Amino acid sequence: MESEQNPDTWATHLRQRNEVANIRPLTRRAFDYVTTGNNALDLGAGSLNETRWLIERDFSVTAVDSSPTAAEIKNEL
Repeated sequence: MESEQNPDTWATHLRQRNEVANIRPLTRRAFDYVTTGNNALDLGAGSLNETRWLIERDFSVTAVDSSPTAAEIKNEL
């Protein structure tokens, strides 16, 4: 949880992970099973890596995260 961590350290961590290369393997595998629809929900979105990856594949994504840094990164998309 962010509340248990130094906010500055957490913000730095999220910004460093802000790369499409950091997509979780499960996300990549699950994408193979999507046959209809183009909506996704990214809970605990953090650095928004999966959100960005899904947007690049024409998904409409609702990303949820309690971190203020996640909101800043969202504005950069």
